Parts: sequence; structure tokens; C-alpha cells
Amino acid sequence: MDRRSTEALMNAIVETGYWRDGKGAAVQLMFPAIYKLSCRMNVRFFPYDQQNCSFIISSWTHDSATINYHYERPTVNLLNFAQNDEWTVISFNFERIEQQFKCCKNPWTMLYAHLVYSFKLFELFFSLFWLFNAKPLYYIVNLVLPTSIITVVAVTGFFTPSSSSSERDEKLYLGINTLMTMMLMLLMV
Repeated sequence: MDRRSTEALMNAIVETGYWRDGKGAAVQLMFPAIYKLSCRMNVRFFPYDQQNCSFIISSWTHDSATINYHYERPTVNLLNFAQNDEWTVISFNFERIEQQFKCCKNPWTMLYAHLVYSFKLFELFFSLFWLFNAKPLYYIVNLVLPTSIITVVAVTGFFTPSSSSSERDEKLYLGINTLMTMMLMLLMV
């Protein structure tokens, strides 16, 4: 196979005779992929914190003698990345690790992707790392500000003096409604 026909048909580049003895091939997969994953969030200091998320690209059935993973560049091209209102990607890096298991003669090759993101207040770096900042203004406008207003209304209603029985009922309704509204706002996290 020649390089040009391989690229046109399969979106892969195959170079035969890759090793010194002429056995084997180097395969570069050129097609795009979408990886969906979910990670646990630590919401202790939300939205002014940083989050870590990692994933591994590896084979479960072949060691490095048959599939040896390498990356062409340690960073990913983010020119066509779709921006998000909540965070901004700073960098996306790969890390290649070979791990030797007791069961096998050859080591296993793994590409680690570490996703680290934080809100606009922090600039972070790391080792496949994906680093992005979240935009705290989004959470300030949509979460912190309304919650603060609801708290002021609840405290004001609590300290308002009541002179008749109808005002006590309204004071009770105001307290319950602000409590329920606060609960709904905090469910957004």
C-alpha cells in the first residue's frame, strides 16, 4: 500500500517495513473521534475551585509488542473546539506510560489523559492533561447573586415585626417560599 491511497480511503496512514527487520507497520489513525466521559465533581469550593478528570487510552488484549501507542504531538489542536459559557480550555496534553504486569513478558502501553479545569480565578498546568478554566461570572450571575437576594429577603422577613394575625401568616409564607426557592437554586449545582 502506498501512503496516498491509504489516506484517501481509510483516513489512516500505513507505512510497511517500519522496523529494522522489515516486519510490521506504523499505522496513524487520522479520523476524528468523540469521547464521552463523566467525572466526579468536588463541589466544596464551587465555583472557585479546580476539578480533575482522567481517562486512559489503551488495549486490554494486546501488549506493547503488538500495539504500541504513541502520540504525534503532546498537545491537541483546539482550533475547532466549540467554546462553552461555563469554562475555557487552556491546554490538552498527553502522557505515555509503559506499565509492566506480572502476567506478561512485554510491558503495556497506555496514554493517560488528565482533564483539569477550574474557574477563571486559577491558572493551572499539568501532565494526556486537559486543562480549562470555568468562567465564574456565569455562576455569580446565575447562582450567587439570586441566592444572596433570596437570603436578604428571608432575613428581612424573619426580623419584620408582626402586629396582626394575617401578617404572621404572610411572614410564614414568605419564609417557606424563600426556603423552597433557595433549595431549588442550590439544586443547580
